[in-house]
Amino acid sequence: MAETAECHNLPLEILHLICSQFCAHCYDERLSVKFSMGSDAKRTLVALCRTSRLFRTIAQPLLYHRIPRWYRWLPLIRALQGRPDLAAGVRQLNQLRYDTGPWNDGAEFEEVKVIARGLLLERPEDPGFELVDQEDISLHNFCLEILLASFPSLQTLHMLLDAEGHYTETGLPHLAFRYRTLDIVGLPELRHLKINTECVWGYDFDNPGVLELLRAAPNLEQLVICRTRGLFNEWSAVAPMLPPLPLLRALEFYNSVFENEVGHFNMLQQMVRNSPRLEHFRMHSQGAYLGEHVGMWLPATQMLEALWPQRHVLKFLDINLTNHSLDTSTRHREFFVDGSIIAEFTALETLKLDETLVCRHREIRSSSAASCLTRIIPRRLKRLVVRLYEESGMWNDLVELGIQVAAGAFPRLEKVHVSTMRRTRARMTSKEFVMEIAQNKKKVEESFATSDVSLVFHGRSGVLVADEEEPYARGVF
Repeated sequence: MAETAECHNLPLEILHLICSQFCAHCYDERLSVKFSMGSDAKRTLVALCRTSRLFRTIAQPLLYHRIPRWYRWLPLIRALQGRPDLAAGVRQLNQLRYDTGPWNDGAEFEEVKVIARGLLLERPEDPGFELVDQEDISLHNFCLEILLASFPSLQTLHMLLDAEGHYTETGLPHLAFRYRTLDIVGLPELRHLKINTECVWGYDFDNPGVLELLRAAPNLEQLVICRTRGLFNEWSAVAPMLPPLPLLRALEFYNSVFENEVGHFNMLQQMVRNSPRLEHFRMHSQGAYLGEHVGMWLPATQMLEALWPQRHVLKFLDINLTNHSLDTSTRHREFFVDGSIIAEFTALETLKLDETLVCRHREIRSSSAASCLTRIIPRRLKRLVVRLYEESGMWNDLVELGIQVAAGAFPRLEKVHVSTMRRTRARMTSKEFVMEIAQNKKKVEESFATSDVSLVFHGRSGVLVADEEEPYARGVF
């Protein structure tokens, strides 16, 4: 008790700083020793709440700053309904899964209706929320709308879209009605948004729920889209619904594809134009299905054209189409990226590319062919990642890069990361692939030996080892 009394004599700012070191949202690595941000940290905050009223006043809101991988929405809603102060303090919400199907408990449905009505989520065309029951909208999806309406200070959201089943879309219609009725910006504090789905076929980017969230979050800084398959509707219908995102700095697509079609190009280009501060762009393609080839999808040349308006702002560029690069076919040579285009991205500090996007050595069988690599590297580049396949023609380019760096070229270059992969249809055996890497690796290391550039090699037969992800906001998702 004496120790507790002494703690109470400390200024509130100091007590809050101490408690915040056990909050996964507020945790500051500069001030704290290494500590797990899992269940131990949460239990520590719970214990602090039980210590005294003062500590409960400080620690309890911190417990609700971050709601990690939650899937029991109804108990959470019940806990927060009587404590709007705690609901207003929620900063991060991570959705673990969604449940589809009808309501299992009529009493629960009625309870949720009352709460939703109090939040002005009841639409005139659906008095009493009868359509909610008829459409088999899951308790999970409806509760998500209630939570988003209850969390005005939400900063980070990771949500799953319902992309299959009877209720075919997570459209957030009640949330949209609330925002229009109150004429408010729904999520003014939202800075980081990640949208995913459990559906193996992915979802359409013009899903009503996606567009509604973008409209509700004008101050978004990071947008991460996973498993999207592009547009379902015509571009002319979608264009007016894409809102400006003046503060967006990071746009990332994972396990996604856009068709090589003008509407998908226009969508990407419009998103870039709507984001004048865009600094970070990443595109990682989904795996190819039977009968698909890389020519079906939007090529890197078109992606760079879409990014062209921000060529003097973009600092990070990662285009990874390795999941679709299954063979060494020459029929897609028109998709090669012109080195002069990348060179125009004058602010680039990090560049990550596949060899199939820039290397012409498979087409030009000449040892005197100009370097495909050094001609594309912007002079301000600090970090370079290249993804090489078997029988790559870029090993000599890496040697040439090392020679030029030693001679004073690319003075800002700090790191070169080489990832290697033997593809499914390779003519080269695994043993031959390993020998090829060993022989070329030695040459590259020798060329960089006199420079201060950090050289890293990763990879093995049949597997492309992921290079460092370098997320825009480390640890957010």
